[in-house]
This record gives sequence, structure tokens and C-alpha cells, in this order.
Amino acid sequence: MSAPSSTPARVGSYATVGRNPRFLVLWIDRMSSFSGDVVFNLAAIWFVLTTT
Repeated sequence: MSAPSSTPARVGSYATVGRNPRFLVLWIDRMSSFSGDVVFNLAAIWFVLTTT
């Protein structure tokens, strides 16, 4: 095993990550999934309130 490097790993900025097309597709997909979850939760709450 080699000794760990004393220099820290290079960290990119958010702008650099945001320009990556694969990450952008993943982020858009995740945001649309989250939006669907929010709509489902609100609909479930509304259903329970109107039926009870």
C-alpha cells in the first residue's frame, strides 16, 4: 500500500458540475420525481380529509 497523498483532492465548483449533461439529466429527473412525490402526498392528504 502506498502512503496517502498530502495534497487534497481537487473539488469542482457547482457551475462545473451543472454543465455536465449527464448530471443535468439526473438532476432534472430527480426534481421531477420529487415534484410527483409532493403532488401524491397532497392528494393523499386531501383524499383522507374528504372521506373522513
